Amino acid sequence: AEEQAMGDVDGDGIIDANDASIILAEYTLLSTGDSGTFTEDMKKSADINKDGQVDSVDSSLILSYYAYTSTGGTDTIEKFLETSE
Repeated sequence: AEEQAMGDVDGDGIIDANDASIILAEYTLLSTGDSGTFTEDMKKSADINKDGQVDSVDSSLILSYYAYTSTGGTDTIEKFLETSE
């Protein structure tokens, strides 16, 4: 199986607000002590800041990237994160 692209948690080929909301839903589950529903691939894809956690920070980074691409930005999410640090 092909590894999921960073940020494309739902695997539809687009990094958008839907991916951000999926991450928030998972984060909500995890914060209640639930083990969550993400596969390992989804966790890797969702951990945007590479801190080992799937959380609101990752969701926020996806929303920032989505805003950037929605206004004509063409960098990959990896490149976008490098330049926005």
